Amino acid sequence: PIYEVTLIENVDDVQQIFAGSESSYFLQGDGSVKACGRNDQGQLGDGSFLQRDKPVNVKIPKGEKIKLIGSGPSAVSVFFASAKEPGLLFATGINDRLQLGLNVNNVAAESSPSKVDFGEEAELLNITKVSASGTNTAAIACILNAPTETPTAYPTDLPTVEPTAYP
Repeated sequence: PIYEVTLIENVDDVQQIFAGSESSYFLQGDGSVKACGRNDQGQLGDGSFLQRDKPVNVKIPKGEKIKLIGSGPSAVSVFFASAKEPGLLFATGINDRLQLGLNVNNVAAESSPSKVDFGEEAELLNITKVSASGTNTAAIACILNAPTETPTAYPTDLPTVEPTAYP
């Protein structure tokens, strides 16, 4: 652990700082991302599994710019939302429970950001928040150009479940 203030070099025009599980991420004004720290599951997204003491470039796909970074305090998976395409999300890090949403079953960890598979609905989404824990992921998105039809089911129409008491 570092117990003194340390100047972090090699980051410019920082718009957002995110601290994950022993890793740090810096969203810069130009839409690029730098990261440093723990990287045993590829969570820094630099294409390696090497710990980095100084910020390195996250390998965001060419031409993309990022608008937000998401993860959680116990997660070693990190998500990057595209500034160019509202429903485009990239993921890197541990994938042992398929929590990256990459639609691949044989990848336990991803060391470079890969596109999350939302299927055909991706073009309708505008991702506004992403969070993750050690075993799951949640993304909040608005639906763009949503139909104005009345929903066919309301929360009151759903079956009720009695609460379970835990010892």
